[in-house]
This record gives sequence, C-alpha cells and structure tokens, in this order.
Amino acid sequence: MSNGILKDVTRAIVFAGLQAKARLRIGKDSIPQKTTALTGSQFAVFCCGGEPMVEPQNSTPVPFEILADWLSFSLHHAFGGGVPGDKANDVHGGISSRWPELKITDELREVNRHPYKAVFKLGVGGQVLFSELEKHLLIELHGTGCQALEKSNEFYAVATRAISQAINITRFDIAIDFETELDPEVFAKSRGGRWKAFTIMQSETGKTCYVGAPTSARRARVYRYAEPHERSHLMRVEMVMRKPRAAGALSAYLDNGPAEYAAIAGAVFGWHHPLWNFSSTQKMEAWTPERGSASTLRWIHNAVIPSLRRLYETGVLPNEHSIWLKIADACPLTSPPLAEDDPPILTGGSEVSEPSLLNSLLPGFTT
Repeated sequence: MSNGILKDVTRAIVFAGLQAKARLRIGKDSIPQKTTALTGSQFAVFCCGGEPMVEPQNSTPVPFEILADWLSFSLHHAFGGGVPGDKANDVHGGISSRWPELKITDELREVNRHPYKAVFKLGVGGQVLFSELEKHLLIELHGTGCQALEKSNEFYAVATRAISQAINITRFDIAIDFETELDPEVFAKSRGGRWKAFTIMQSETGKTCYVGAPTSARRARVYRYAEPHERSHLMRVEMVMRKPRAAGALSAYLDNGPAEYAAIAGAVFGWHHPLWNFSSTQKMEAWTPERGSASTLRWIHNAVIPSLRRLYETGVLPNEHSIWLKIADACPLTSPPLAEDDPPILTGGSEVSEPSLLNSLLPGFTT
C-alpha cells in the first residue's frame, strides 16, 4: 500500500472516530468521575482530546448537534463520453459515472443565475449548474445533501475527492443546533470585537442575526424559527466559509472532525457566550494552490499567456517592457497560436456565492 493511500485510509478512520465523538450523548452512569457535576441524560458532551469539556459553574449544559450544512465546488465540465455538442448529456454522464454518490437525476431545467443557464437536480439533495459557454460546472450540496451523505458514511469520500479534483471549493458551512430558549440576538452579540457588520431580521416567521458583511468570505447566521415551527425549540448557529477560506475550512473539518472544527471556526467569530463551550488552539488557514499543479498550469496556458499576447499585439505591453524578462525567468512556457475563431478571454469572475433567494428560507424574511 502506497504512502498516499495509507494516509487517506488513516485520515478516513480518524475522521469517522471524531465524527462519532461529536455526536456522543452520555448518561449519568457513564460520566467520568472528574465531571460528575454534569448530571442527567439529556445533554451532549463536547469531546476534545478524549476529555469532555466542562461548562463554567452555574451554567446549564444543553443538547446540541453539529452538522455539515453546505458544500459547493467547481469542476471542469469535460468528462468525455457524451454526445459532441451536447453539454447536458456530457454533464449528466460525467456526474453519474464519477460522482455516483450524488445521485444525479434526469430533472433538467433552465436557470438564470450568472454565468449558469441550466441545472440538474441531485437526488441526494443539491444541484449541478452549468452553461454551454462555460468550461466549468458548479456542484452544490445543500444541508439535506451533506447530512444524507454523512448518514450513509459517504460525505468524507465526496469531500476528499472534491479537494483533490475541484478547481475551487467555493463554500463550506456547518450548523450547530442548540436546544435552548436563548434569544439569537443575545448569542450573536457575544461575537468578537472585530466583527462590526451586524444585521437583525425579524418577522412572524422568526428571527435571524447576521454577523459579517454579505460579501465577506466568512459570515455567521444565528437564528430561531417562531412557533409553531417544528424547530422552534432550537437555536441554530451557522458558520459560512467561502473561497478562499472554504478549502482550508473543509480540510480542517476532515482532519479534525466536526467537534474540533466547530471550535476552530467559532474562534474565527470570537464567540464568548457561556453557551459556547468549545475551544481549540488551532487556527484556520486559507488554502494556497500549488504553483506547479495541473490546474494552475492550465490556467497559465489558457488564460494568462493568451491575455499577455493580446496586450503585446495591441501595444499595451511593448517588446522592451521589463515584464517579459520576469515572465521568462519565472515561467518559461509557450503558448499555441490563437485561432481566428477563438472565444474572447473571460476576465470577470466565474464563481458565484449563494443566491439571494436563499435568505427567504430563513426566519425573519417575508416573501
């Protein structure tokens, strides 16, 4: 067995163990002697390093559950085996054969979500967005999809493959449900001092507090549904990580397990309410692509070099400009000649964040 395979197997085993610990619920008889102050069988103990963490004196432990709540990533669309010129068939065939866990359906519909024009529904819970004019597609796994994959013990495999094959991990969220009557606003105001952007939305459906700007790569939502909603007894804390933070967040989740990752992500927002009894000495790192990776070299050949060539041909960067010597030293690559019918290079970003309609699903918003 190669070192790479052995590392993946070991990582998967550790992740499964940490995931089980995060969901551990213990009763009075099984509480270690050093934590006998925590009595009852109605709360979950947050485990870290093998030792349950004890809440401060005079605080009331509450049940909680940690869930992967969103995962999206972009892939190159050309899987092969499809009908030439039929992008939908190519996408469907590629996802079916290479990502069978996602259970892509035949349900295809048009969508107006730049830059995507069509979407396939995923049976596991999510969707695949693509366009005839784009060289990539976007896979979105919603909360139901992530949790279905975790239940079938397939989330780790899918997430690991996404890290190794994706162009970008565009977003990764976790959600923590606390069984408490605490007002979401009270908890949200316990954030760290660096988080100035703060918004509250309230209506008959419930209350949602936002921490962080809508365009930020890191944002949190704290909300509760109003009665008689079936989840009105829960306060949910969602921590959203978008690129370039998403890949590092997903790696931390896989390496450390849900419980430890909750502590790492929570430290980013600086939660200090007594309800938040999670702590970690680790810090989340932004993912940095390897300069020699295949995707980077493709980007240089397909986008950077043609763009520089056009700048040269139009006189914007003349032959005597010093940038050419720097490029020759750093990246001695050649570019194939441009055909007359080559499409223009897209200079705008092609990745998109969550659709604005998602907010209508949260308490505090009306349609």
